Amino acid sequence: MSRFRVLQFNMQFGKLWDAGDADRMIIDLAATLAEIRRHDADVILLLEVEHAQPGGLQL
Repeated sequence: MSRFRVLQFNMQFGKLWDAGDADRMIIDLAATLAEIRRHDADVILLLEVEHAQPGGLQL
């Protein structure tokens, strides 16, 4: 029997998580994509992919 892998990933704007400084997380899409690829999923569900404006404002 073959495996079917599904990944649910919270993008949070592509920011790297730092529990010690959650308000100043840096955006690193390359690291985010590397993490997604690392899971080798067949289906990827992305959450919180919205585009933040300067200062963290959202449309």
